[in-house]
Amino acid sequence: MVGNKQMTILVTGSAGLLGSAICDFLAASEVPFQTLDLNPKAHPGATNHFIGLATDQQLVQQAIGGVDAVIHLAAIRNPNYGTPVAVFSNALATFTVLDAAASANVKRAVIASSFSATGLPFGQLPVELPKLPIDESFTNQISDPYALSKNIDELTAAYLTKRFDMRIVALRYPYIGDHIELLPKRYAQFAADPSLGKKELWTYIDTRDAAYVAVDSIVNEDIAPGSFFVSANNLLGPHSAQDLVAQFYPETKLSSSHGKFDSFVDFSSATSALHFQPQHNYPNEMS
Repeated sequence: MVGNKQMTILVTGSAGLLGSAICDFLAASEVPFQTLDLNPKAHPGATNHFIGLATDQQLVQQAIGGVDAVIHLAAIRNPNYGTPVAVFSNALATFTVLDAAASANVKRAVIASSFSATGLPFGQLPVELPKLPIDESFTNQISDPYALSKNIDELTAAYLTKRFDMRIVALRYPYIGDHIELLPKRYAQFAADPSLGKKELWTYIDTRDAAYVAVDSIVNEDIAPGSFFVSANNLLGPHSAQDLVAQFYPETKLSSSHGKFDSFVDFSSATSALHFQPQHNYPNEMS
C-alpha cells in the first residue's frame, strides 16, 4: 500500500487516538513523518515534533517546511469540549494548515471531517431523515457549531483543491474506536440502550481502518479529491437495522436491499474514489 517511502508527511493532532494510530502505521511502513500537537511528547518515530496550536500560522508554516503531504487531525473533537467560539476555531485551524500547504506547494492533504458534518449527532433541532442508508447526497442539517465547522472545513478543502490544483480528501469519520477497549464498551452500551446510538446512526470505524484510509489517501496515486463518508461494514450493537428503523425512525424509508446489520452509511463513493474497504468489523474480529 505504501508505495513511496521517500514521501514525508506532516501529521497534526498526532497525540490523539487517530493521530497516534496513523503515526504508528507510518512508522511501521517506514514512511518519514513529522508531527504537530499541543502535547510536548513526540511520537518515537517522528523525525521532528512541533509543539503548539494548528491555528498558529508561523508554527504551521515551519512544520510544513520540507514535507510532501499533510494529514490534518488537530481539532476540538466535539462541541462538549469547548465553547461554540472555541469549537469553531477548528475551521480556522483547517484553513491555516491547508493554506500553508498551498503556499509551500504541498499538493496532497487529508483532513478529518466527521459524520457530524451531517448535523445529526449534536444538532439542536429535530432531525429529518427521509431515507437510509445516507450518502454524500444527504442534505446536512446544521444546527450546532461543530457541524458548522466541519462543513466549513469541507468547503475550505474544495476551495483550495480548485484554486491551487491540490488533492485534498476530507474523510467523514464516524465514531472511531479500538477493538480492545472502546468498541467493546460502546457495543455493550448500545446493546443495553440502543437509543444512545440514534443520533449517530450506530455507526463506527475501527481505528486501524481509520488510519489506513488516511494514509492510503495520501500515498496512493489513483485517488480523487472530495468529501467522503467512511464506516465499518456493520452497525455497532446486536440490534438489526430493520428493528432500529422501526423503533427510532418509523417515518424513514429503509432500502429494501439493506442487510440485517449493514451500516446506515453508504460509503460506496469512498470505495470508488479512495479504494476504501473496511477490514475490521466489531465484534466479528476480536483480535
